[in-house]
Amino acid sequence: MELRHLIYFEAVVRHCGFTRAAEALHVAQPSVSAQIKQLERTLGVQLLIRTARSITLTPAGERLLHRTRRIMDELEAARQEMAAHAAALRGHVRIGATPIVGDLPLADLLARFRRTYPGVSLDLSSDLVDALLDRLAAAELDVVIGPLHAPDSRFITHTVADEHIVLITSTDDERSLTNVRQVAEEPFICLPQGSGLHDILMRCTAQEGFAPQILMATHSPHSIRDLVSTGMGVALVAESSTTAPGQPVKVHQLRHAPDHPPIAVFTAKSRTDPAVRALCDLIAGSGHAAGTELAVTR
Repeated sequence: MELRHLIYFEAVVRHCGFTRAAEALHVAQPSVSAQIKQLERTLGVQLLIRTARSITLTPAGERLLHRTRRIMDELEAARQEMAAHAAALRGHVRIGATPIVGDLPLADLLARFRRTYPGVSLDLSSDLVDALLDRLAAAELDVVIGPLHAPDSRFITHTVADEHIVLITSTDDERSLTNVRQVAEEPFICLPQGSGLHDILMRCTAQEGFAPQILMATHSPHSIRDLVSTGMGVALVAESSTTAPGQPVKVHQLRHAPDHPPIAVFTAKSRTDPAVRALCDLIAGSGHAAGTELAVTR
């Protein structure tokens, strides 16, 4: 039994006759008849009862038709999957990533993606997450990777990595600090007001009963680290920013550290580009945050 036998058999049933099936298959009618007869001889059963004006399925034909249509559905699904895969081999994906992505190995993942899909070009830009999400909403980016500070109904999100808050001081600091209250009198360095890290600092210090003296608001987590390393002040930062290349700082694990939002992949609900889906699938598959289920945030 060959696949073409089943294709001809299903066409005859669907078109209620040999002539119409032949027209649909773009073959001669005798060829269709010959294929059905060969199929019946191979299986050793009669599949169709032929009359001058119609055909009727035998019980064996009914059972074979059911299985044939299941096979054809699988073939169509395979065709669509391969078509999507082929489409993903070409294209351009615009990625926005915050400087802080937890322990997600972003560079390695992008390199792996390029090896798998060499026909897809990538564009990577960096900014704070709110600015990147505004660009995603404006269709200026295809994917954003950064902290999920609050639900946003505009996007589909997938958490991919955890993140933690630590206190950093200069390496000259000989103390072992476990509470942010211990540095209440010292100047803080932070991101600008309106950023997630600034909100974390304000909530944490309010819970400890003091208002921080913010000496400087700077543009990126990496510049916070650079400034703290000079002894200008202290800072609350994401732990992953202390393990990246940069100026040395002393890291203090807080006994009651404030929560840092998980790192997530954001895409617009309306975007279905195969290349974008392929990249998101790769990143999501590498994730190991506590919750990684794809969900629309509301």
